Amino acid sequence: MRATMRTGSQPGRHRGGGQGFTLLETMVVVIILAILMTLVVSVGTVILDEARRQKTISILDIVKQAIHAYYRENNKVYPTIAGDTEPKPDAADFDNTAELVTALLSSAESKKVVTRLPEGALAKDPRDGDKLKLWDGFGKAMRYERTTGLGGQPRVISRGPNGRYYTIPESGKVVDEDNIFSDRQ
Repeated sequence: MRATMRTGSQPGRHRGGGQGFTLLETMVVVIILAILMTLVVSVGTVILDEARRQKTISILDIVKQAIHAYYRENNKVYPTIAGDTEPKPDAADFDNTAELVTALLSSAESKKVVTRLPEGALAKDPRDGDKLKLWDGFGKAMRYERTTGLGGQPRVISRGPNGRYYTIPESGKVVDEDNIFSDRQ
């Protein structure tokens, strides 16, 4: 004799004629969705970091042009601010672009260039008396310094994604593999 199945009843399905999913099927779908979301979020993070890095490079290029406009307009003298040749990462004034911004805005030619900065690149710092400072694409205040030696070439430094500066104690030179420099060194 052959065994027959009742109509509407299948192994592993709800009884009573319902058309639902088993717990195992639901869990497999949830796991697959979780894996897909992880991939999307990780790729999205990489894309956002690269966009922030490109925005920072754009900001640094504009600031470099503004510094050179200041230089041309002010008898071939770069903006000078307190402590711009002696970087001290632990000092409160390490993010010292407020004085640079003031200098750049005092010069007609460099002011024209500064107005091309993207939104958010020039903003007040509530932690520092609402002084205008330069901010990178990662939302961090930047550093202005002049290299030592004849002429003291200026540069602006972004802390990059990790938000830290590092120094080599012997030279005082600021280095970090994810720092971004206006002079690309």
